[in-house]
Amino acid sequence: MDRSNDEGLRDALGVYLVAMTRAQRSQRLARTKNMLELQQELANMGHTNWIPRKYPQWLGLEFENNIMIRPLQVDVALSMLADFNCVMQLNMGEGKTKVHNLLLSFGRKFLDCGAHVDSYSG
Repeated sequence: MDRSNDEGLRDALGVYLVAMTRAQRSQRLARTKNMLELQQELANMGHTNWIPRKYPQWLGLEFENNIMIRPLQVDVALSMLADFNCVMQLNMGEGKTKVHNLLLSFGRKFLDCGAHVDSYSG
């Protein structure tokens, strides 16, 4: 398989995964009974401040975990990936364990930087 075929396959898979994450979001919206959760889900359209083609692993993370990465999570991850000395304090419930660690791990692989995040749940 040549490089153009690889890129075409990757693009097709990306389009499929974007469609699937949107379908998952629709299902979450349909079954949400808690008003706060519904408002949070409605507020996050997904993929507003990052490009799935640039971070295909993040798209896979969304699909695999049936989540939509929130803009704040993307902002934090991109800040930490851009600045090796970046220190951030995150509040409880902002996805430190389930989302941020994975975003940084996947992003670090492709940006080749030394960002590191530790989870603390104490």
